[in-house]
Amino acid sequence: VDGGIHFTVIDPSQDPSPFTAVVVPDAGSADDALTGKLARYVENGGRVLVFGRPSAAMARVLGIDVQPKAEAAYIRVDPEVLPAPPATDLYTYLETSPARLLPGTDMLAPLVWPMSHGTNHISRRQSPPMDEVSGLAAITHCRVGQGQAVYCAAALPEVYARWGYVAMRQVITDLLDRMIPPEKRLADVRPEALATSFAV
Repeated sequence: VDGGIHFTVIDPSQDPSPFTAVVVPDAGSADDALTGKLARYVENGGRVLVFGRPSAAMARVLGIDVQPKAEAAYIRVDPEVLPAPPATDLYTYLETSPARLLPGTDMLAPLVWPMSHGTNHISRRQSPPMDEVSGLAAITHCRVGQGQAVYCAAALPEVYARWGYVAMRQVITDLLDRMIPPEKRLADVRPEALATSFAV
């Protein structure tokens, strides 16, 4: 809504095929039936944007090998890939589910661990980011059949909803723009081209 993108909220029982893109704000809520439905949708040209820890079946759709759940970390923003948010390391505030890339999947943003990673350090303050990237992905993109799938290792919609972290909204908007360029939204032959659906 805040990104100026029209959307429709759908439930997992509905057919996603009329929609140009489907956003899954919490991958953990996607059961096998929904995952299979989304896999067919993407194979046939759909676009899916998934946040949070996916099941093994959903990870295959996304072209990733999901790693064990980890602490909050940073998303390193490359302005060539994500032009709207500040070109810096964005703190996720919530736990992450980093990914290793499977063949054919691209990394849009690497994950950067906080300096406290791997220590017993406990603090209410966030630890600053390490200089080096972790070797794991925070955001990925792959082409599947005629469609495409984007994965984000952190629940960015929840971070934005809870704390109003505008940079997270900017990342989400950039990812949707990457999947469905604004000019395509108007040129798409389907009347529902402006609808982005949220499966919950």
